[in-house]
Amino acid sequence: MVIYETNLVIQPVIYDRYIHWLHSHIKELLSLPGFYSAQLLHELSSEADYYEHRCTIVYKIDSMKTLDYFFTHHASKVQHDNPIDFPEGISSNYRVFEVSTEVVNH
Repeated sequence: MVIYETNLVIQPVIYDRYIHWLHSHIKELLSLPGFYSAQLLHELSSEADYYEHRCTIVYKIDSMKTLDYFFTHHASKVQHDNPIDFPEGISSNYRVFEVSTEVVNH
């Protein structure tokens, strides 16, 4: 299993509109084969809310092969749609992790 993490910094002026778009975007990605789940996390910081919003999306994906396929066939569309709707006010980066151990409390 692979974790694909996207970290966002969103300016307050576009936050509501962007989060609305982001919810539909997450649903779109979860419709792709191999994308199991996603969590949208909002950073809790009293300072950040006034100047910017920080969010992280954590996707669980079945394999690196699936993620490579996404980067090759879908990522450019996502990157082109986003700046058209939101030309300014967002910065992002991503990280990829291989899950070596998962412990679940029953």
